[in-house]
Amino acid sequence: MASLPLTTPKNFDAQAARARAYLSRPLNLKEILLPEGDVGGFSVNYTGSTGLTALKSSDWVGFDGVRIIGRGIDRTHMRPNWFGWTLFAEQFKGVVQLEELTIHTNSTWGAATSFGLQNTAKKLTPGFQLNMVNVKAMVDEPAPGAGRGKWLLFGYQYDEYLKHCILDATQAREHADYQHGSAGRGSIWENVEVWGSGAQGKKSRPDNTETAYAGRDNWLIQKDCVYKNWYQPWSDRGGAALVLESGAANVLLERLKFYGGATNGAIQANARSHAIMISAEANGYDILTGRVGQGFGNGLIKIKECAAVGFSDVPWNNELISIYSNVPGMQSARGVLIEDCGLWGAGLQVKLDHIPTGQTIVQGCNTDKLREACARFGMNVSVEASINLPGRTIPVSEGIVR
Repeated sequence: MASLPLTTPKNFDAQAARARAYLSRPLNLKEILLPEGDVGGFSVNYTGSTGLTALKSSDWVGFDGVRIIGRGIDRTHMRPNWFGWTLFAEQFKGVVQLEELTIHTNSTWGAATSFGLQNTAKKLTPGFQLNMVNVKAMVDEPAPGAGRGKWLLFGYQYDEYLKHCILDATQAREHADYQHGSAGRGSIWENVEVWGSGAQGKKSRPDNTETAYAGRDNWLIQKDCVYKNWYQPWSDRGGAALVLESGAANVLLERLKFYGGATNGAIQANARSHAIMISAEANGYDILTGRVGQGFGNGLIKIKECAAVGFSDVPWNNELISIYSNVPGMQSARGVLIEDCGLWGAGLQVKLDHIPTGQTIVQGCNTDKLREACARFGMNVSVEASINLPGRTIPVSEGIVR
């Protein structure tokens, strides 16, 4: 069995464990208890008029932030008002944690959470973090004559930790989670289900016109998560489950399931089968140096024990997984390891390009044991996805080292 020199347990896995330990660290948080039923939202450290209940971090001296606790999912409903956002926070050194509630949005230009303002000053605020534990977040159906909600979770330069959450952005025009860069450590999801999204499920896009370079120890880690029903006919954007546009992040995905491939109105199955799309872009940062449009659009990428299924009846726009660069001379990632995964779907391909020589490995995938497991997950495992190589394609089970 091959292994990437840069993805050994001593290096990559240990660094990922440190990132997780930081983002899930024990916190001393001031508590706000909410009643059952409908409640309004909150603004944090924002001086403008919002109509939301205003909170100030100066009131939490001695605490790491604030913990807003409901009576349970679908028992406490936090809803937006005329302002358009339900939780609105300006950057500060601290954590806002939501627990045991359902948070809604129905605003044409708002979201359930807007965490952090556009960062044209290029200044990081380390420790600025959104936590959600046992929370359901949803975009409500548009009321008659009203506009459709834009996003579900949204923001700039914040770290993120979600655990035991449900995200339902099926009714949104865009994404379930649209994170523009981190506060320096990144995003961790554990046991999160994305029931649907207007366009994309999880998107990270730290564009240099809106964000600062977050450093080389920036991570996107997801474990035991499920993505379904992405890309709706009313979408403003193209669809996919998990997207990093020059995420400038190290990526660890373990035991994720992606269910794509059902035609929806005018949107064909191939366009609804993109499970993982990771790219380098012209306005993105090099993860190692912060240079723009040069170097590596992402760090090391490890995809392990994941399952994805879809379908395409055309030989284009048919990527189940795609790691690529849209910038001449910029690499998509420092290295990619896809291991012990089940990747299925007639006409679908895995495309891995613009990666340093010797740093791309696909191994241990689509075995008989994995085929049986994915079938139990409800996936159509009759046809393997293929790996796109120059001049030919091979079944994923064959694997590659290049």
